[in-house]
Amino acid sequence: MIAQHQRRGTWTRPGLRLIALTQFARTLFTQAGFDAGRIDVKPNFMADPGAPDPAMPRAGLLYVGRLSPEKGVGVLLDAVAGTDVPLRIVGEGPERAALEARAPGHVSFLGARSRAEVLREMANAQALVVPSLWYEGFPMVVVEAFAQGTPVIASEIGGLAEVVSAGKTGALAPPGDAAALRNRIAELLAVRDRAAAWGQAARAVYLARYAPDENLRLLEAIYARAAAG
Repeated sequence: MIAQHQRRGTWTRPGLRLIALTQFARTLFTQAGFDAGRIDVKPNFMADPGAPDPAMPRAGLLYVGRLSPEKGVGVLLDAVAGTDVPLRIVGEGPERAALEARAPGHVSFLGARSRAEVLREMANAQALVVPSLWYEGFPMVVVEAFAQGTPVIASEIGGLAEVVSAGKTGALAPPGDAAALRNRIAELLAVRDRAAAWGQAARAVYLARYAPDENLRLLEAIYARAAAG
């Protein structure tokens, strides 16, 4: 389909702008033959749920997403095996039964939850873990976690490595490496108030990059470039 539109000149029409969610995605489009000068980067955003209560106690880790092989939940279970770190897993998918069968006792499977419930879970967690084995576009769970002042431990792959700043808003581990992921979790929890400090930084990044006003400014700038041809 891309080649067909390239022959038709669809991607070179005056005023055409393309939007990528991350610089990583922009690079992939450019490598595929798209004109880099026509591609703007504008991330996802969400309405501000309000600042989290700093006095609210937080405990354990949280995973939110589909329970399927490419999401790396099995790697996360291996990472917390032999520890006593509580892990709550929100979501459904074809791997749920197999994952539950091998999960240690300190892992809870909560099934599908409403968005409001997910946000509350994030506000109660010390960190969100995104152990994906394959590229993500721009997972909204990261924005939601940042908005709730929750740091993110993610796979160092694709756009995740761009959105999560290691040592500032969270930590990164090679995808599929349970030992490295276990180390990142241990490093987060080993230092008192580290999760809180990273969470405050994550909240600041949300307000600066992923809140509605900033996203509208970015979109208006893209429209202005499109109108200028």
